[in-house]
Amino acid sequence: MIYVEIADPPTEFEDLVATPGQNALWELVGDPRAAVRSGPKRTAVARTISQIPSNALPDYWTRALPHLCIAYRRICSYLGLLILPGTAVPEVDHFKPKHKYQHLAYSCENFRLSCKLANTFKGAHEDVVDPFEIEADYFGINLFSGHVIALSGDVGLRPRLEHTIARLHLNIESTFVQLRLRYIDDYFNGDISFGMLQRDAPFVAREIERQGKKMK
Repeated sequence: MIYVEIADPPTEFEDLVATPGQNALWELVGDPRAAVRSGPKRTAVARTISQIPSNALPDYWTRALPHLCIAYRRICSYLGLLILPGTAVPEVDHFKPKHKYQHLAYSCENFRLSCKLANTFKGAHEDVVDPFEIEADYFGINLFSGHVIALSGDVGLRPRLEHTIARLHLNIESTFVQLRLRYIDDYFNGDISFGMLQRDAPFVAREIERQGKKMK
């Protein structure tokens, strides 16, 4: 994992996601503030927003996916690798799970761009380090094995970093490891430039440079 700088929401985010999402939350609790809209009215399913079942929430967040792919250059927030067009599926991950933080279901600040597989492993767990808050000395890569390692020696932080690696299957899922190794091999074999590596595998590029292995 590598630090991800949060992108500003698109200008149309309010109209496409935030406003209809908030209106849906009000409808689902029978709040009179819900605006009249076309189509069948939603039946109230809970007394408070925090009690709304996640499967009752309309998926307006998917409307933000094209913007997230552009804003984050299709880089998975949890892998630091390109979500390959045509072979991997990008998804909107709710960093704070929507089954527990329903009020954040339509908040762009709660969205992380993730590949489907990493998002599946993360699920609704809250024990993963936030890509928006990662510091440079949190994670590294063993350039021989392709495994992600915890760099920090902080006794309070290190267990959380190691747990994040385990939770996301960063070293268990062979697809993740093989992809890192492919980028590493392609770079050292001269098949791709360092600029291409920075574009498609910024985590790998950062590690090669940090370890003093960048070719001249």
